[in-house]
Amino acid sequence: MLADKVTLAEQSKNTTIFSLVSGFGFSLGPVIGGYMTQANWRLCFVLSIPISLIASILIFFLLRDELVKGEYPFNGPNRKSLLAAFSTFDYGGMILFIFGTGLIMLGVSYGGVKYPWNSVSLPASFWRSNLLNY
Repeated sequence: MLADKVTLAEQSKNTTIFSLVSGFGFSLGPVIGGYMTQANWRLCFVLSIPISLIASILIFFLLRDELVKGEYPFNGPNRKSLLAAFSTFDYGGMILFIFGTGLIMLGVSYGGVKYPWNSVSLPASFWRSNLLNY
């Protein structure tokens, strides 16, 4: 949305402002999150819901005229097939992303709880108890 309706000069200004705000957010977010977890750790998860809802409503009402239509219309004179629209998906990338995220979640959930963080490989008891019982 930042680059759809502006010139290259305006796009560079928009990108600079967006990067500056993101940098402040990435540096202040963990500090604010740390203070919130001292009060109640559940606040870190609950606070994003109203912020996301307000942002979605503001984008819908304030930027409705600025949004660009998609490239694959399914009705009208320039109708394209649903198969052509699905051909734009990166299925290999999606599968790698899903499995990679699953492996990260597995390592984070087992690390420090079931197995020590400094263990390099999983013991044979893990394979026997978790994978062979399914």
